[in-house]
Amino acid sequence: PQDDYLKLISLGSKTAAADKFKRFVTGKGLWRLKDTIDRRFMDKFDDLPEMTEPPAPANSVAGMQAAIEEEPPLCGGCGAKVGADILSGPLSRLPASERTDIIRLPGDDAALLDFGSSRQVITADSLRSFTHDPYRMSKIAALHAMGDIWAMGALPQAVLVTVTLPPLARPLQAEWLGEIMAGAAEVLLPTGAEIVGGHTSMGAELSLGFSITGLLDAPPITLAGAQPGQKLIVTRPLGSGLLFPGEMQHTARGRDIAALLDTLETPQGRAAGILSVAGATAMTDVTGFGLTGHLFGMLRESGAGAELTLGAIPIFDGVLELLTAGLRSHLHAANQAGVPIVSSGDDPRMPILFDPQTAGGFLAAVPSDAADATATKLIDAGFVSAVIGTITADEPRITVH
Repeated sequence: PQDDYLKLISLGSKTAAADKFKRFVTGKGLWRLKDTIDRRFMDKFDDLPEMTEPPAPANSVAGMQAAIEEEPPLCGGCGAKVGADILSGPLSRLPASERTDIIRLPGDDAALLDFGSSRQVITADSLRSFTHDPYRMSKIAALHAMGDIWAMGALPQAVLVTVTLPPLARPLQAEWLGEIMAGAAEVLLPTGAEIVGGHTSMGAELSLGFSITGLLDAPPITLAGAQPGQKLIVTRPLGSGLLFPGEMQHTARGRDIAALLDTLETPQGRAAGILSVAGATAMTDVTGFGLTGHLFGMLRESGAGAELTLGAIPIFDGVLELLTAGLRSHLHAANQAGVPIVSSGDDPRMPILFDPQTAGGFLAAVPSDAADATATKLIDAGFVSAVIGTITADEPRITVH
């Protein structure tokens, strides 16, 4: 090895130390030099050639190669969920409930239980791992499930946690469980919810589920309350269902993934409160069925239509490049097939409407005269909010401009 090569070590706070010819100096200029050298090196790995998948073995089952090629890789987060078309059949065959204390709200965010003197909502949600950080994964999965409670206008109450750990040595099992519970507690306890129990098991990969109850002190905000003339507001950008597979395929930028994770681990209870005070009559969180899937559920239950302004819908940084490159989520095709849409043009941003969201924002119908002020309040509170459309007196369908 050379004795006189330049050695640069970052010291933090954008300063670095340099050693060459047995001379040692520090300074911010050295950090900039190191940063330039490092970036130049990493740029070599930024545009790697795409590798083709190896063909299926000669003795493989007939049709296997075609089946593999026509299905996008399974994503993490909400992109790993089952499509609405598959869900609807088995659920429709369930016998109707005869209990008088269960209020049927087909397709809504949470079930409604009526105890006479009080009403409670209950929901369950689980996510396939999309990050190797169990602490961060736990925070996002917990907030993802909490979105159903907030969307109904309820106050979080009790939480059960279901953990499937990947194969790990016993010391690592304890360490991962500790990180998972710490992450869940960090975001759940400030909402007033208590973790009251749960279940653990071992499996092929990390998966986290949360069952949550909430208490109502006012009528629930359901899917059925949207009224013609109201405006549609969202509280979070779209695109997590593209960025996560983009990371899996090494086509998404690291800074875009970091910004996405920072957003997803931000609680949205305050956003739901602002929308409720503004007079929202219908609300849902945008998750696995995508923006148009969840909007169509609202329109179907409300007996109304909607018009969307595509250019008004916020998207995460890096998403447009992935759309242009042709990347789609595993659930994209199923989400697109399940929604009647009329479009006035061929816009490259259209596919974002069918993108499944993990810990997505709220979609709410609010009075027209309160919409702009409400969006401003949400922005002032730190949410990326926008007025994206209008409820119309049409049959349940979505017109995109």
